[in-house]
Amino acid sequence: MNGCDTVITDLTINPPPTLTLIKVDDNCGGNTGSITALVTTTNPPVTYNWNTGDNDSVISNLPVGTYNLTINDASGCVNSDTINVLDLEIECDFFIFIPNVFTPNGDGQNDEFLIHLKGLKIINLEIYNRWGLKLFETSDISQGWDGRTNSGSEVSDGTYFYILNYKNNDKRQVENGTLTLLR
Repeated sequence: MNGCDTVITDLTINPPPTLTLIKVDDNCGGNTGSITALVTTTNPPVTYNWNTGDNDSVISNLPVGTYNLTINDASGCVNSDTINVLDLEIECDFFIFIPNVFTPNGDGQNDEFLIHLKGLKIINLEIYNRWGLKLFETSDISQGWDGRTNSGSEVSDGTYFYILNYKNNDKRQVENGTLTLLR
């Protein structure tokens, strides 16, 4: 018409994909966190690009940290979100392993009476002889007893008594028992 052209074009505007992240927090530092990505899009398929390198809608076995996901749908539309996995520190699994014999003879094996804890906080460890005399005390759980008194004197073979004061979820608890020292 009068030297003018008319063009009719169908234009489709694709909305960006929606993204919702749902998390399960870690518990007691056990790498038990997980995140699920819920995506709604009019143009599947969707690609998932986590800052961890994972490419699935669900990532699991996560430690505490910040996680970012970027998604792309088939039309090239992008969305992203970030979420923090926290440590709940409730109902923590814990254990105490207390050996009953040790041999501080310098051979590099079993030379210290060393208590192993998980999920607990040590307050102190005390070692007594059979007459009730305190021989050793520490508040550093990584420091085991090497069969010497706090003043550095070696003690003889025999049975000794320990008292371990620790906290479990801020509740003070005591564990006590005997151990045998063999040189």
